[in-house]
Parts: sequence; C-alpha cells; structure tokens
Amino acid sequence: MKFSLFILLLLYVQVCLGQQADSTRLDSTVYEFRLNAMGSLNQTNNNKNYLLNNSGRFSIKGKYVGVNFNAVYVYGQSSTAVTNNDFSTSVDGDFNRRRSKFYYWALANYSKSLSLKINNLVQLGAGVAYNFIENEKNSLNLSEGLIYEYDDLFRGTPEDKYSTIRNSLRLRFKWTIFSSLKLESTNFFQNSLQYGDDYIIRSNTVLSFQLKKWLSITTSVIYNRFSQTDQENLLITYGVRMEGMTKKYR
Repeated sequence: MKFSLFILLLLYVQVCLGQQADSTRLDSTVYEFRLNAMGSLNQTNNNKNYLLNNSGRFSIKGKYVGVNFNAVYVYGQSSTAVTNNDFSTSVDGDFNRRRSKFYYWALANYSKSLSLKINNLVQLGAGVAYNFIENEKNSLNLSEGLIYEYDDLFRGTPEDKYSTIRNSLRLRFKWTIFSSLKLESTNFFQNSLQYGDDYIIRSNTVLSFQLKKWLSITTSVIYNRFSQTDQENLLITYGVRMEGMTKKYR
C-alpha cells in the first residue's frame, strides 16, 4: 500500500508540473520545491547497518526578496546502536538577488545531532554574497558574513553551554556536465572569532541524473566536523529527488 501511495504521489507531481513555464522574468514570483529521499543499507549474516537521509526545500523568489525554507533529517542504525539521529531546519532570505550579482542575506538555523554530540545549536546571522556565474545550467556563488551561535553540547564538561560569534564563509556551485547530469555542492567554513580552536566544517555534494523534468536519481556525499566536540561524520547515500517550479506573473 505504501508503494502504491508513492506511485500516486509521483503521478500527481508529474501532472502538476507538466504545464510549468520555463521563462524567468523580474515581474514574476517563483515558487520552487525539492524533496530528497536517500539512504544506504549494508547487511551481512551477523550485522545490519542502514542510513536514511531525507530533506526538503521550499523557496519563494520575488523581485527584490527571496525566502528559502529547509529541513533535513538523518537517521542511522547499526546492529548494536543508533549512530545518527540528526535534525536541522533553517530559513534564509536573499535581498536584491534577482536584480544584481551583489546581494545581502540573512539566516536563522536550528540543529541537533547525535553523531556530532550536539543537543541544541542556534544560529542567527547576516552578510553579503556575490554571484560570479548564474544561469539555468551553471552557477558559482561566494558569501561572507557574521553569525551569532548558541551551543548546548553533551561532552561531559562544565562548558557544555556557551555562545560565540562566528565568521561564516560559504562556497556554492552548480555545474551541468551533460544535459541530464548535474553536480551541485555547498560548503561552509565557520570559525569562532573568540576561540581559535573552535570551528565548523560542512560540505554537501550531490551528483544527479535527470530522468524527467521533475525526477532525478541522486548520489550525495556529506561531511561535517564540529571541533568543540571533536566529532565528524561522512555520509554517502543514494536515492531520488523530486522537484518542481511554478510562476505567478503580475
């Protein structure tokens, strides 16, 4: 029954997206969504390990302001214990992006991670960004800014709860190798301005092969390192992506 409902959902998405427009105009409001369902499984006679990586994104892009809502949930388990129970959600805004290569951004983010030993992490920040390349096939974007961060960790020390100001550097790109094969990557380096040994590294790279306009097969490589808990994780998953776009003209 679950498989039948999944097929019906795919058919519904295909019908809804079949008539979407391709042109981009400044007088339009663009609505986009993206759903990723990925995972991996390793089973032997004595052991069974699996990892689920699900994420969603919804974007609204207007003439002057764009808003993005993101959510990611990662769950992993081995034969002996739970290895991942990680959740993050964020909302970010771009200001003046559709009218200029240089624009401003603001971010609010919440996350928790069993694998990185983070009970709660809250980030609030803003900064500037520049689009070196941006078209339908390829993009290259660099952003810089300052974020306030509150951490609640489980390291077993009195310093489990603290706050800091970080410099946030992000490099993001998309490259169309062939008409149906795309490589996308988002990479963060966030170092504390108060503590020299406190930094965060996050990297998410996805290779996707487009089967239909709204459906792709994907492989992702995710790397995270959180220096304060001396923890890191490397996730390699594969699965499917559903995405679509609609436009409303003034």
